[in-house]
Amino acid sequence: MAPELNIEVVASSAAELDFRWYEDIREELLLRALEGSWRVLDVGCGDGEVLLSLSQVIGRGLGVDILAEDVKRACARASDEGIRNVAFLRADAGALPVSDDSHDAVLCVGDVLSYGNLYRRWRRALREMYRVLRPEGRAVFHCMNWAWEYRTGLRWTFFKRDSDVGFAFVRVRRTAAGVETARTYRVVEGTPLDEWLSEQEWPASPSGGRTALTVLEKEPVPEEWLCDLERSRHRNFTASGLARALRSAGFDDVWVTPFGATYDIACGADLLETLEPVRRRLAQAEAQVLWTQRTGSGPWLFATARKPRST
Repeated sequence: MAPELNIEVVASSAAELDFRWYEDIREELLLRALEGSWRVLDVGCGDGEVLLSLSQVIGRGLGVDILAEDVKRACARASDEGIRNVAFLRADAGALPVSDDSHDAVLCVGDVLSYGNLYRRWRRALREMYRVLRPEGRAVFHCMNWAWEYRTGLRWTFFKRDSDVGFAFVRVRRTAAGVETARTYRVVEGTPLDEWLSEQEWPASPSGGRTALTVLEKEPVPEEWLCDLERSRHRNFTASGLARALRSAGFDDVWVTPFGATYDIACGADLLETLEPVRRRLAQAEAQVLWTQRTGSGPWLFATARKPRST
């Protein structure tokens, strides 16, 4: 039996890990934002999930991502699903291999501007997206709502399971300005900490995604039990901060709204299981309210912006 450690596990329900509700709302908003778009560029496309899901409502799509393995998976998914109007290639968001004024819409979905490789370079990425968008074309952004996330605390400490390194330990530090610093360690095999983690009951994700074991580190974990893996810094946005960033890049007609309240209300009322059969209808309803009333609340931000007509 592993020895007791001075670490307290923070309770986390499976419901807190279910992002499907948020993704349904986001998809409904994307469908409205992309109406009439022919050529669509998805910056930071990952494994292509978003662009592939939109393939039937756009003319042609191009997804780019800095990670070669994600681009490979995206190409494989497109081939497996028989989707021929969408292509993927490896590229840096700060140097897009795309002609000026060439796309009707540009997507930046899933905290792409907050990625560590764009820390201190996110303004350059915005300028690149502006450059490749045709005049009066629309840019669409989606990211975490920092005003919502920051209130949960200045620090976040958790363990995660990784197929390459086994158990990993992450210490996160946050500032009100939106800077998030993360330091990741590999838990050394055979140590008391490794044994303790092997015995823990990890939260399960309804969507099948990876889970984390959130903890309070009452005393620092002994250094000899950890191996330093990486350090990263991320820039996050509030609604007003994202709006300012888009305007400073040259965009006009900027609209930014928080979203996700439907899920949080259902979760708080312990009604997720009851409402699961009508989840999509609730997502459509929240998206419609957001689109028509132009305001909302929740842990995520959705934004649209227009490239003005050249004078």
